[in-house]
Amino acid sequence: MKTEAEEIYHEYQKKIMLVAFKHWRPAVALSNYLGQGRTHESNAWDNYRALSSDVKNILKGGQKEVGQQNKEIAKAWRCLDSKTQEGFKDKAYINSLKDQSKTDLPLRVAQTCPTKTLMANTKTWEDDVVTK
Repeated sequence: MKTEAEEIYHEYQKKIMLVAFKHWRPAVALSNYLGQGRTHESNAWDNYRALSSDVKNILKGGQKEVGQQNKEIAKAWRCLDSKTQEGFKDKAYINSLKDQSKTDLPLRVAQTCPTKTLMANTKTWEDDVVTK
């Protein structure tokens, strides 16, 4: 069921992008108009941070400051070859890592702007689309 839901969600996001591209408008504005917050799909870096055993080893101690931990994680990421980095975009590879670690990708919640600003931006976007 989860896979089917993800497929539906990705198809929906794809359609939003196509409509936004067609009308030369930001996809975020269209998403907001449809009642969603800022959209963000996880990328290779996010998946690496969430699922890599290297990252877990760096974070395990917990003695270092967050900034230092992030520098070490970034250094480890840069040491990976490009093929390995691309692997963190591959759904099959990510699912195998999820199964091994018995974890899931963290829920990503982005902050949205205040409702008043959102409504003003949406109205501007709507006016632009209607006039074209």
